[in-house]
Amino acid sequence: MEKVEIKLTAEEVKEKILTGERNFRGATIHGNLDLGGAKIKDSLYLGGATIEGSLYLGGATIEGTLYLRGAMIEDDLYFEGAKIHGNLDLGEATIEGDLDLGEATIEGDLDLERAKIKGNLDLSTKKGPTKIYVNEEMAQLIHWSAPNIPLVVSRKKQ
Repeated sequence: MEKVEIKLTAEEVKEKILTGERNFRGATIHGNLDLGGAKIKDSLYLGGATIEGSLYLGGATIEGTLYLRGAMIEDDLYFEGAKIHGNLDLGEATIEGDLDLGEATIEGDLDLERAKIKGNLDLSTKKGPTKIYVNEEMAQLIHWSAPNIPLVVSRKKQ
């Protein structure tokens, strides 16, 4: 079975998300994807996607879980003031720039296990997450960034 490659512009993805589409697993998204202030009434799947720019979710509300497991973000990932009513799954994701969760609300768990963040890390959330899943190599950094949130540390090597 051949793997179908989905290539979309950031504007096409935004339009599809705002009209109800939620699954972009494995897609290549060209440009900066700006979902600032968007109201998404379900979970959003961007796992394995490549975003050839930044992903901006400042002020967005996601009623479910945001899946970015294995995603490649070629610039920054911004969540300032975002509200995620489920989990935020960044496990195995690569973020070439900054990860900014400043003033975000995450009502579920944050999975950073085997994630690679090459820029700055801001975990100064307004509320949550309930737990952070992290690999052993990142545990100390994550603890310094979010000292009051329980860590679940995996012993698996990257």
